[in-house]
Amino acid sequence: MSKRYSIHPAIGIARLGSSDGLVPDINFFYEPEIPGVTPVPLDGSYRDAAGFLRRQAARFRVYEHDDAAGTAPNEVTVGGDVASIRWTVHLANKKAFWFEFDGLKGESGYGTHHPFRNGNGLPLDERRRRFIIDPGPRTVDAPNQVKEFRKGSSQGYPETWPGPLTNGQALQIETLGALLTDAEGRLTVVGGLGRSGTTAQVGPGPTDFANNPNWFDDTSDGPITATVVLSNGTEIEAGPAWVIVGPPDFAPGIENIVSLYDLLYDLGVRKFGLEPHLFANGDFAGDYRPSFTAEIYPILRRAIEFAGVNSSAARHRGFASPAAIAALAAKPFVAQPGLLLLPSPADVFQRLRPPESWRSDPTKDGLMPRLFGDGGTRTALTLTRTQFHILRQWSLGRFVADWDGPPVTADTVTPEGLDRAALEACVGGAFFPGIEASWIMRRPNIYARPFNFRFKPKVDDEFDLDGLTPGSVTMRSALPWQADFLQCDAAWWPAQRPNQVRAAQHPAEDWKEGITSEVEMVRFWDKLGIVRRDDTGAFVETQRLLPRADISRVAEAGQ
Repeated sequence: MSKRYSIHPAIGIARLGSSDGLVPDINFFYEPEIPGVTPVPLDGSYRDAAGFLRRQAARFRVYEHDDAAGTAPNEVTVGGDVASIRWTVHLANKKAFWFEFDGLKGESGYGTHHPFRNGNGLPLDERRRRFIIDPGPRTVDAPNQVKEFRKGSSQGYPETWPGPLTNGQALQIETLGALLTDAEGRLTVVGGLGRSGTTAQVGPGPTDFANNPNWFDDTSDGPITATVVLSNGTEIEAGPAWVIVGPPDFAPGIENIVSLYDLLYDLGVRKFGLEPHLFANGDFAGDYRPSFTAEIYPILRRAIEFAGVNSSAARHRGFASPAAIAALAAKPFVAQPGLLLLPSPADVFQRLRPPESWRSDPTKDGLMPRLFGDGGTRTALTLTRTQFHILRQWSLGRFVADWDGPPVTADTVTPEGLDRAALEACVGGAFFPGIEASWIMRRPNIYARPFNFRFKPKVDDEFDLDGLTPGSVTMRSALPWQADFLQCDAAWWPAQRPNQVRAAQHPAEDWKEGITSEVEMVRFWDKLGIVRRDDTGAFVETQRLLPRADISRVAEAGQ
């Protein structure tokens, strides 16, 4: 049969929020679906009418491909020959069950004596029962349906949930989110409410950036399958895809220097033969000529835009003028009057940190990016090897000088665009441990093909790294995630967890100012500001509900 069916995005990204409801554009908005288009709720606010932070939902579609005909894929929706689309999703959180995160240790498998976050010495089945949040799978099979991942709603699955939690607000984790279908049968996955807490009755709050015993949060991840049921009764399988439910993105219009798409694209290029004209026989092609507009400019743009969330990046503003970009896009490069301080492409490349030189202090080596790396503050982030090669070609004048202004964004949704847009808004490094996921994302053996995870249907097979089970992607991440958002406030992921921000007409201020402990971050994370582009094109902080003052006064008032 020449036709095949696939789910897109192949990896969707939902995000936590405190708006407790399931009404589109009231309680949640959709993740990016077209590359370069920042998702914005219909009313322009990332908060609902009561001030709670809206969740970001991931929306999935089925596409039919006719490889023999060579035609563009068609989206499959309910109606005509399609009687229904049956979706099944299984979300889980295995953070409290997993090993202690310890930098790069464990990337090739933890040793037999490496400690777990909880339950050292307990039988494996007992640890699973006590430390995994697993509501079981949920299925929707008709338009306009809703199924929640709520405690006690699995209809027979042996659910596991944490015991009563304390966090200063008595908020319990009793749901990981919900599934919804629209009138055409598309699937929407909405994640949790950003709740974190501990089962310990006494003791300090979180004190470590990643490992806090007896703590739980409601991030999650898991597989998505779809069955297309035709009107004649024929059933056709599509997928699987995956959904990751991660922390909020507090600067949704700014991309990471290395996005998750960059990481997976590099993996596809070097390990899966994705672009043989770019990489073959173990090496990059010296005659490859990248497009300045499509491949070089986006990297420069990200460096420019980091100035809105990181004070040390302010010096990059010199790249931002149209004349500067035009000069950098010209071949050969020629310095122009008024742009005497603009470095040449060769000068820019000399300032880049080679991928093999990641064991370096980015605050002292004078190289870019000036961000920490996978091994902590004594290591540095580097571009992917593919990004580095693209900029090397640019520095040598081996590129397509096609600059005619910023790339025009598409106006239609495509399978490839869905895959890319979802991942471009995510962290591709550093993984210490990361935001949406950790270094597990760069292991080739967890992929069936580029951008598609290898799904293992056995839910209790976490220790085999040749594939994924529900909860496998997020289990290495910080527990609770708010602890990492407090402590990693220097040079880590400013495009999602801002460092310094500016409100309109005000100097730069600390984004988290007023919050001094992990417990306070657990309580007040959803009241922090959102960085957005204003009418002048500058990135400014908006919608902050937490006063920049002594947080104890807010806490005493019970807010």
